This record gives sequence, C-alpha cells and structure tokens, in this order.
Amino acid sequence: MTFFDILKAILTKNKSSSAMLDDCDFDRIFSAYMLARYLSMRADLIGYAHIVNHLQTSGLSNRAIFKFAYDAIPKQKSGYIQYMKKAKKEKKK
Repeated sequence: MTFFDILKAILTKNKSSSAMLDDCDFDRIFSAYMLARYLSMRADLIGYAHIVNHLQTSGLSNRAIFKFAYDAIPKQKSGYIQYMKKAKKEKKK
C-alpha cells in the first residue's frame, strides 16, 4: 500500500475506511500534509484541503484526519489528481 492508494480510496470510496486503518503500514505511509497538498490541486476540493490543514496543525492524529477525509469528501469519478508543476522559464538566446 502506498500514499496514492490511500488517496484513491478516499476519493473513490472503493475500500472501507476500517480496512485501510487496519493496515499495519498505515501510520508510516499516511501524511496529512500530502493529503492537503493533493486536495488543493483541484478547485472543487480546495475547501477540504484547508480543513485537513487546520486539523493537522491542531494536533489531531493521522487516523482521525483520514477518517474525517474519508467521510467528508464526496465520492469522485476518479482517484487521480493531476500534480501541478511550476511553469518552466524559456531560455533567452
């Protein structure tokens, strides 16, 4: 299991949240910071990114943040979020 599997499960609701939390590697893999970062790359999910960021800074556990995100974020058609990169500068000749 990777972070992207967790992100896909949150977005598509294809696995139960208890199955994800029971995995022994969950605490090592899940990062609320990365969840907020990827959610902020979609305009319709940016509000959830702000909430996750606030929950992270308030000292809530990663498991509680995952449970909130799984329950609160509406089901999406795809579990893929395009990563936005900084635009490359053109070289002057």
